[in-house]
Amino acid sequence: MLKTGTQTLKVAIFSLLLLFNACTGVDSKRAISSLPTESPSTQTFVFTCSDILEFVARTDNKEAWLFLPSGTIQLPHTGAGSYRNDQTYFQINGQEASLEASGVKNLLCKNDRRQAIWEHAKLNGADYRAIGNEPGWTLDIRNQENIILITDYGSTRHEFRLPKPEVVETNKITRYQSKDSDHELILTISGEACFDSMSEEEFSSKATVTLDGKTLQGCGRALH
Repeated sequence: MLKTGTQTLKVAIFSLLLLFNACTGVDSKRAISSLPTESPSTQTFVFTCSDILEFVARTDNKEAWLFLPSGTIQLPHTGAGSYRNDQTYFQINGQEASLEASGVKNLLCKNDRRQAIWEHAKLNGADYRAIGNEPGWTLDIRNQENIILITDYGSTRHEFRLPKPEVVETNKITRYQSKDSDHELILTISGEACFDSMSEEEFSSKATVTLDGKTLQGCGRALH
């Protein structure tokens, strides 16, 4: 029986993923723990290729990590947005990329910017992230150690130690209260559906942030 073009491509991609796993696979948990510290050159992408393959890519000016469905591979940087080893060639040009390996040539991919923001936070160590609007703000609980609040559309940053939470299980509420020498933060996470006021995207929790008496409302989700 003859295969359609799409079926042929799916078979080729499946063979490609098996090759990745067999020849260059790295355990994804070990790979995440081995990622270098975030630098100004660090970027994270969520690439969709021909509506068949989706994967996360993490790059800097030294290497690229590709988190594929079958495993994780590390590629050295070879210049001008390209990363390669003996089996694999990966090229990034802005928000697009191409991927080549044995059996598959020039697989074209596009970045999902919205999802890439969340994956970037996750790979930077965020266990939970909340966002809000007017003015735009983000809050990350990182590495089970710190709370990082960025407000005023990215112009102001506050960092607090993560305290032991107060949990009200009957109402699905978790509350954190932390201080530094100049500021006080209260974070309340409520386990109920929340819709972002700008994107209308649904999240698994509501987040209320009070910084020095000023309250910010938003939505959030766990990243691990």
